[in-house]
Amino acid sequence: MLVWMSQPTPGLVPVEEGKVSPLDRGLLLGDGLFETMWVCGGRAPLLDWHRERLEEGCRLLGFPVPPWDLAALLAEVTAANGLAGHGFVRVTLTRGSGPRGYAPPPQAEPQLLVQAGPWSPVAPDRALRVGLAPWPLPFHPVLSRVKHTSRLLQVLARIEADRLGLDDLLWRDADGRLAESIASNVFWTRQGVVYTPACETGCLPGVGRRWVMARLDVQTCLEPPATLEEADEVFLTNALTGPVPVRTGLGRAWPAPGPVAKKLQQEWLSLSGGAGFTAEGLS
Repeated sequence: MLVWMSQPTPGLVPVEEGKVSPLDRGLLLGDGLFETMWVCGGRAPLLDWHRERLEEGCRLLGFPVPPWDLAALLAEVTAANGLAGHGFVRVTLTRGSGPRGYAPPPQAEPQLLVQAGPWSPVAPDRALRVGLAPWPLPFHPVLSRVKHTSRLLQVLARIEADRLGLDDLLWRDADGRLAESIASNVFWTRQGVVYTPACETGCLPGVGRRWVMARLDVQTCLEPPATLEEADEVFLTNALTGPVPVRTGLGRAWPAPGPVAKKLQQEWLSLSGGAGFTAEGLS
């Protein structure tokens, strides 16, 4: 695998030869941002929204916005790795190296890393089993708005989901209101209305969430998980998987996919020009 790194010299390097400074704040403090996106034919259909969120994160955290052309980097990295069809790209940006302590350097020199690999879209009949995370999702006025690299909470939740034999866990906020899943936003329908938790719960304003809300009249709300007991269908979405239906959870079963998720899956697939699904599930 070849990855693109901005330091020490911008360009492609074999992954085993890539070097990050032991003083890099992303390594030491999680002082960084990332975006993971679905690509097809070297193109990320929702790249503009990913770039917009990355640049907003830079402003909120006080990073310089990276000067490189992300579209060109994505095309370069996917071509170098032979990804002519479906794949993923992860863009990671750290504040770069700095002195010991929490205070950032006066003049940050960010490290940009772009990696790519094969990935197949989720099969339409893939359906998830979910449960509730055993601890709340914290809210922060800045960190809840950006996709930062401090993801230990999600790591622990993934471990717990695996221990329970579940595909995903749903977070509640400190007030017990439904927020999001480990790596996706959650949607449900009831009597023809589509709902999703409001960002006040601490849920990430995901790119997949934004895509759904650009297509449907979605009501944001502050509801407990029990509201899903009355849902007609439930689905999760993120920028890599698109819409994925939930089949069981909270002692309830739903159609998988339901009519709304099924329609959205078809529209999501069309973003790639109609390349087919495979039978692979979530990774």
